[in-house]
Amino acid sequence: HSLPREILITNDNSYNFYPESGGKDITSAISHATVTTAHDLNASAIITVTKSGTTARMISKFRPQTSIVGATINQKVWRQLSLSWGVKPVLCQLKNNTDELFDHAVEVTVKAGVAKKGDTVVITAGIPLGMSGTTNMLKVHKING
Repeated sequence: HSLPREILITNDNSYNFYPESGGKDITSAISHATVTTAHDLNASAIITVTKSGTTARMISKFRPQTSIVGATINQKVWRQLSLSWGVKPVLCQLKNNTDELFDHAVEVTVKAGVAKKGDTVVITAGIPLGMSGTTNMLKVHKING
């Protein structure tokens, strides 16, 4: 008699495998790097400052354990992001420079209850500001307070 073989597959939530970005463009690479950086640093949130929502959706496809905040100034994009897996859309105000914009995005994220003072967050955006398809920056930020 031969006995049936059973294979036990366990789901270990302590480690997620994030496959290659699936694209060779800058936005894909930054999105993948953002997810792996957030995982490695145990960040409380990924904040994506986005005009079109593309980067937030791209980050979402990796299904990170980290909360994703899609920060946008566009109400249409804000509504669309609510349909993306794991994305908490927040409305931001237009700012003059990246420092002001990032500070504002962090402030809105804290107000939304996704992160708190003392947490580490990973922020991604495109420079120059206000242009779709320019995601080219990643910043690790410690929320002071």
